Amino acid sequence: MKIIVIAIIVLIVIAIAGSMILQLGMKQTLTTTITNKERVVKDKDSYYLVWTDKEVFSLKDSFWNFQFRSSDLYGKLQPGKTYEVVVYGLRIPFFSWYRNIISVKEVLE
Repeated sequence: MKIIVIAIIVLIVIAIAGSMILQLGMKQTLTTTITNKERVVKDKDSYYLVWTDKEVFSLKDSFWNFQFRSSDLYGKLQPGKTYEVVVYGLRIPFFSWYRNIISVKEVLE
């Protein structure tokens, strides 16, 4: 019984550490133009999707990046405008995983 408990604890620690490394280690800054945006509601949860000329991103609060203002960022985004965005994570279409936007700055032309 002790071995099972220890194994579960080790797996949880590995999962948390792996998640942190993946989320924090995959940051990228890019300049992109917003083409569309939408709020997605699933059951009791919701998040934002942002289509750009480069790829589709999500916009969600992130504990690991201390980003808790996704609704404010979403409200600032306007289709047709160009922004410098900081994103993290991986885009894995099979799992419907999107890279998450954690900061936005409008690029003035």
